[in-house]
Amino acid sequence: MLGISDIYAAPIFKSRNGSIHGYDVIDPLQINAQLGGQEGFNRLITKAQEQHLGWIQDIVPNHMAFDSDNRLLMDIFENGSRSKYYAFFDVQWDHPYEHLKGKLLAHFLGDLYGRCLDKNEIRLQFDENGFSVHFYEWKFPLKVGSYSKVLGTDLNWLTDKIQREEKDYIDFLEIINGFKNLEESTDSSNYYNQLALLKAQLWKLYFSNDLIKRYIEFLISTYNGIPGDAHSLNKLDELLSEQHYKLSFWKVGNEELNYRRFFTINGLLSVHIEEQEVFDHTHQLIFQLINSGQITGLRVDHVDGLYDPVTYLNKIRQRAPEAYITVEKILDIHEHLPSIMPVQGTTGYDFMNLVNEVFVDRVSEKIIDRFYVAFSGQNSTYRDFVKEKKKLFMGQHMAGDIDNLALLLKQIINGDRYGRDMTMYALRRSIVEIMAQFPVYRAYMGDGGLNDEDRIHIKEAIALAENKNPGLINELDFISKILLFEFPADISASKKEAYYHFTKKFQQFSGALMAKGAEDTAFYIYNRFISLNEVGADPSVFGISLKEFHELMMERQKDWPFTMNATSTHDTKRGEDIRARLNVLSEIPRQWLQKVTLWSRLTKNKKKVINGLIAPDRNDEFFIYQTLIGAYSFDDANPEAFIGRMKEYVIKSLRESKRHTNWVKQDANYEEACIYFIDEILKQGEKNEFLNSFLPFQKQVAMDGVINSLSQTMLKLTCPGIPDFYQGCELWDLSLVDPDNRRPVDFQQRMKFLEEIKKNDGSDFIKALKADPTDGKIKLFLISKVLEMRQQYPDLFLKGEYIPLEVVGELNKYIIAFARRAGPVWAVIIAPRFQRQFSQEQHQWKDILLPLPSEAPFDWTNILTQEKLSVKEGLPLEAMFRDFPVTLLVSSAH
Repeated sequence: MLGISDIYAAPIFKSRNGSIHGYDVIDPLQINAQLGGQEGFNRLITKAQEQHLGWIQDIVPNHMAFDSDNRLLMDIFENGSRSKYYAFFDVQWDHPYEHLKGKLLAHFLGDLYGRCLDKNEIRLQFDENGFSVHFYEWKFPLKVGSYSKVLGTDLNWLTDKIQREEKDYIDFLEIINGFKNLEESTDSSNYYNQLALLKAQLWKLYFSNDLIKRYIEFLISTYNGIPGDAHSLNKLDELLSEQHYKLSFWKVGNEELNYRRFFTINGLLSVHIEEQEVFDHTHQLIFQLINSGQITGLRVDHVDGLYDPVTYLNKIRQRAPEAYITVEKILDIHEHLPSIMPVQGTTGYDFMNLVNEVFVDRVSEKIIDRFYVAFSGQNSTYRDFVKEKKKLFMGQHMAGDIDNLALLLKQIINGDRYGRDMTMYALRRSIVEIMAQFPVYRAYMGDGGLNDEDRIHIKEAIALAENKNPGLINELDFISKILLFEFPADISASKKEAYYHFTKKFQQFSGALMAKGAEDTAFYIYNRFISLNEVGADPSVFGISLKEFHELMMERQKDWPFTMNATSTHDTKRGEDIRARLNVLSEIPRQWLQKVTLWSRLTKNKKKVINGLIAPDRNDEFFIYQTLIGAYSFDDANPEAFIGRMKEYVIKSLRESKRHTNWVKQDANYEEACIYFIDEILKQGEKNEFLNSFLPFQKQVAMDGVINSLSQTMLKLTCPGIPDFYQGCELWDLSLVDPDNRRPVDFQQRMKFLEEIKKNDGSDFIKALKADPTDGKIKLFLISKVLEMRQQYPDLFLKGEYIPLEVVGELNKYIIAFARRAGPVWAVIIAPRFQRQFSQEQHQWKDILLPLPSEAPFDWTNILTQEKLSVKEGLPLEAMFRDFPVTLLVSSAH
């Protein structure tokens, strides 16, 4: 009904119990029962296919949940190196630290291990699945080699109470010996069957023989000891020390770690997807659904975290040659998706930031920049913040990861005459410096080595690192040659492969570090103009020119015509229409900054002094004002709900910035002062001087933002690429970062609006939409009309040429205009920008024509208003904007 062609689904495979997003997969071979399971999926797919909808499925190849319900991981914990899944996870089993050899760090304890043991929080238990160790919701199986030890701990207790000749007693001893023999046996052919049989026999005896049951319960109580009696817990401590996991305080993982995580999330354990066995196992159901036609496309999550992204994608493409495949990939504004990737493109963050930048008036940068420095006291550049926070993050949260990289490099170069004198300390420092300076998420290796773009990025990082750390020149130069593949001619194949391995591991961490240092930290500190603080964006870039925009769109059409065009996703820091509003401020910088100065004076008595610091400080205050401008609702219908959302968001932002408070060590006083500030400045009532000043200004910006929003939507729908609509964004998207943007969507309201649009699209209806755009119906109207046209002329937007159009003279800056052409079919798109500035400077479109190419048709139909017109010299722009804020014309040349 709306014109959507494909459902774009978050992960649907079995995930951790209670998961609300599906990225914490525990079994990729099952459809998530929490979503309705296989039966529910089949029903939904059938309905989708009846509506001719495809299904683009988000898959998570990089990691699985570190969870007690992850049967692959629990199998490893139980069976160690004999587990058929032992090589599935990215774990350094042969870690140089003796206490981590052969173990996986399970750092989920809420306190130091010894204290948790003393408090009896770690307990041994027994059920039909065997022995397991419990810590609250965590349940880890005992390794098979421990069974004979536990069961034989005090056989005298049992022999004193049971006849030695009894069959159950004899069977029990045989079970103990069976576990011992199974552990010592080198025959793996029947290992799992024997283990299952022994467990079943043990459970049967436990269930049927009261003395054996009492004995096992006695053993458990013996191991669990007495709370507070350290001596009584020695047996359990000894037992835990021999397991294939090492229970630890959760903070340990920041400094000692022997597995790779998703970013720094302890509960997401990375997998060796580059191993064929792992790839085949985890993708069984995915390929089954593709081959059956139920899934028609894939979104590959966090492609930068893969060991060898290009090889992985080639494997996917070989098995799914016809599938539509995109990758979640962050690109700098002038960075290119590697052409060696066999995909249709990215998930659209690159488009989102291009289209956002074109609505930012770059002329205002110096004015806003000077004010921000003076007002906030922040005089570091954005890139300085990123480098600083990347270093902070490596020190506080990724020390174990960096140690592992340095250890790997040290092991490799010990046999190299030029590297043998380089110490672990110097190598570690060098890795930290290069990663801190790395300008993009990661580089990529292809069959021919690095492309020129990635080579430039590596050289830039090395040069900056050497400039800052001349004492590390030898180490940095050595690592540079490894990362750039500048090897001696006589290097052995094994040594070259070892250096390749280090490079790939380095790149796996560089992307995660950039995300944490930039998006999740610096974005909440560098508050100059927060519309630019968006996933994949560079906040130091303040707007792009029309020329740049058109050039990038033509490049997009040539290289990646089927890539995605996104404007909001589940990961964006703020909704697309918040950004559209905030961009208006770049058109009126002096008015905006005068208001900030006034508001800061009006709210002075709403701030508190915490430990000698005014709270919120000026940087956080500036952030709050911008957020209110962007997120304040049109109707003020439920101010209490909005205030609640704002308080939750501000607390999250403060903790992410890690300046006055953070997630690990929260400063309740500073947080409460900021909450008080929000409550006070948003308190309803005539005496609130701040609101009396804020609301009229905000409402005007919001109305100007409507034009930006409609223009942004039009560009998403008509620029090269496939438009993507995040749930709920069919109307105004004034959501903040998750969990705010995961709130339930009122689809019934959208259906009601859409039915109304389908029945009424005449001039009176359009006038009513324009007269009151606050409910968002005008945005839905635009989406439905253009999607309808895309269905009617698919080649025009999928394959059509992109032709920039320009007005002669100074008014050209106020519109984004271009044509699309596919054979005889033409479309012209005209989207205004900087309209607040346009009206304040009293410009008019009267007598202004938009020239068209000489070969363009004369006769056109306005898709939005159904008006027909004929032109010879150019399109009269006054007429183009008379009935609707944006224009889409279509014509067929004869």
